[in-house]
Amino acid sequence: MKLAKDYPDALEMGPALLRAGQLSGKQGDSAQASQIFRRLSTLDIPHDLQTDARIELARVLVDQGDPQQALNLLKSMEVDYPALDQGEATVRRLIRARALNQLGKFVNAMREIDMLDSNFDDLSAREALYIRATAFDGMGLHADASRAWLLFATDTIGKERSEAFASSARLALLANDEVAVIFIAETAAAVDADQGIKSYLMEAKERLGLIEKSPATDLSSMLDEAQAWIESGEALRAMTALKPLFDSRSTLTDAPLKARLAVTWARAIEEQFGLEPAIDVLRAERPIFSNPAQLGLLDIAAASLFEKHNRFVEATRAYQGEYGQ
Repeated sequence: MKLAKDYPDALEMGPALLRAGQLSGKQGDSAQASQIFRRLSTLDIPHDLQTDARIELARVLVDQGDPQQALNLLKSMEVDYPALDQGEATVRRLIRARALNQLGKFVNAMREIDMLDSNFDDLSAREALYIRATAFDGMGLHADASRAWLLFATDTIGKERSEAFASSARLALLANDEVAVIFIAETAAAVDADQGIKSYLMEAKERLGLIEKSPATDLSSMLDEAQAWIESGEALRAMTALKPLFDSRSTLTDAPLKARLAVTWARAIEEQFGLEPAIDVLRAERPIFSNPAQLGLLDIAAASLFEKHNRFVEATRAYQGEYGQ
């Protein structure tokens, strides 16, 4: 960035800006990366750099949650900046597939993956597997998604590995493959990547009759732990732990704990996906309860979420049990 500022006409400016943008993207600063790539696309630089800048911008747009704009950019490039080789075409397809997944067009995303050249590099292969796992999950193909996440987990490192193992276990449980959950948990533990799997493993063992069902006190402790995770910015971790419990909530006989579960789940949803999906959860769960204390717990939670987003009129109604449309 300093080179571009001090020597705006230097031949090295284009490559330097491109590298700066890529580094910003890897460090998670998508706003800075987007700004750099947009600037690059307006400069008089070689055709190949213009192409690279636009591809990177499309990637950042997906990371920023703007998949439609990414797709529009990739489409416009087909005329002015066509792919020069199979490797570049593969990169474009992978970005397009990620964007389609974000838009919920999972079948179309799978078609993009199926059209890839089979000779892509390891990095592209791993990204294709991630996209495939996400698409299977979105289509409700739990068993296929579980296997895909397991394969992805064995080929990645760090936090991504733990999250992939947890997703694999969650989906195996949804596919009613309890034995697979145990295998996944053991595989993850062997590489110290079993964070977030414990609740799925316990549920699988309970279903198989290997352990007795956890007492309510354990659920209460789990809800306390999940709430702590939410407050510390780890909503996804809380969701991973609570997902099997929330999916099987109809089996819970302790109404106060069931109400706490609904509230904690809604708070995690709000942190991860925003206000409206969280309110949808509380609105759907409210008719289940009749006790004023439990209803009040849900109403206060809904009102607090509205207040968090400065929607005070709706918060006032929520205190009265009205969550709007």
